[in-house]
Amino acid sequence: MKLLNTSSKRIAGTFALIQALLVAGALLFVQWQADRAVISNAMEENREALEAMTQIATRNGLDAVLAEIAAQAQPEHRAKVIALRQADGRILAGNLEVWPDSLGPNMTWQVMTIRLKGAATTDEVGLSTRRISGGVIILHGSVLSTHRSISVAVKTAFSWVFLLTVLLSIASAFLFSRFLDRRIEQFAWAADAVSRGDLTRRIDRRPTNDAFDHLANSINGMLDNIERLVGELRGVTDMLAHDLRSPLSRLSLKLERGLTRTEDPEAVTALTAAQQEARILQRTLDTALQISRAEGGVDKRDFAYFDLAELLEDIADLYQLALEEKGVDLRLDCPQALKLLGHRDLVQQAIGNLIDNAFKYAAQGRFIEIVAHQTEAGIEIEVTDDGPGILPEFRAEAMRRFARLGKARTEPGAGLGLTLVDSVVRMHEGTVTLSDGPQGGLRVTLFFPALSET
Repeated sequence: MKLLNTSSKRIAGTFALIQALLVAGALLFVQWQADRAVISNAMEENREALEAMTQIATRNGLDAVLAEIAAQAQPEHRAKVIALRQADGRILAGNLEVWPDSLGPNMTWQVMTIRLKGAATTDEVGLSTRRISGGVIILHGSVLSTHRSISVAVKTAFSWVFLLTVLLSIASAFLFSRFLDRRIEQFAWAADAVSRGDLTRRIDRRPTNDAFDHLANSINGMLDNIERLVGELRGVTDMLAHDLRSPLSRLSLKLERGLTRTEDPEAVTALTAAQQEARILQRTLDTALQISRAEGGVDKRDFAYFDLAELLEDIADLYQLALEEKGVDLRLDCPQALKLLGHRDLVQQAIGNLIDNAFKYAAQGRFIEIVAHQTEAGIEIEVTDDGPGILPEFRAEAMRRFARLGKARTEPGAGLGLTLVDSVVRMHEGTVTLSDGPQGGLRVTLFFPALSET
């Protein structure tokens, strides 16, 4: 799985990054405060020590100060620096090796690197000084490495906390994105099924009653209304089509009888034209019923595997004579072992409609070619002619019901041929694509994905 390849992962990753940055900022602030506290404590320690030494000098004199410094300058007190300097610069007592030249009297705080007596290395020390009497200066300092050991321990702990926070953020972002993906996929699957004509698909609802459940309830309610309205519309369409078939049959029969009973040329012409219009209306009703049947979702249990090569040969035989009379060459290319799972009669009607269209509208065409082949995802059937074709900007309109483009406006028909083709293919969960043929004309590609028999 690629990282951040969906919107949910990007959203979750963004929140995880923000969370990690906030935690890092908080830890850095705490660390900064801890460092300040270390310096503040060292400065306070220096101030209190100098204040104590000043009081000793005031009450007991310089000898008492020297004794106190000697006691505090013992090796076990390596965490502090203490020294007493005369006005001439000579160090009277303490553990300081050399008095820094930059240190003057009454300095509140200065960080320096110095060497203590007997030490092999230098130390970073925070120093404070105070003049007590007669030009004598007392120095007190804190070795910062001792104080900062606490800060280092805090920093180490914070580093582990930050690492743990990052890991938990990544894990929570992953789980959150998985949750979002699964919920959103339910909506996407339902929308995809509805777009293919399955108006019975609904979104699963959970007892959590969260925002997704409220959205699912709203969408399911909308789909219920759509299914009801489409069902009523199809019912009305089917009823009208069925109710009109009998009057049309009777009308055709009466026109036929009228032709046999009159010899008036004008009457014959009028009756023949009326009979032709009745037949066109009858074909339109039949096609509308077939579209309604396809869009109504034929039970998949009616699907069965059939020999596609045999079906195409039957279609070729049906149209061969009419095409030869028009001088059109019908070419067929289909592997013998190609099997298609679907509704044989409707697939045959769809391919027949494509041949009818090419036969009627490709007046200057010299051939119609039908090619079927297996792909990794399913089966493609291409019907190609070398007629005038359809311009790209009009192809979407050509798929609509009752669409009549160019020459078709003056030809008999209702503009339902490609609509039926599209309905049949979508019933098989496939797609219809219109494109230019290699020698001009139109190529219609029917894609039937591999389906299961369940």
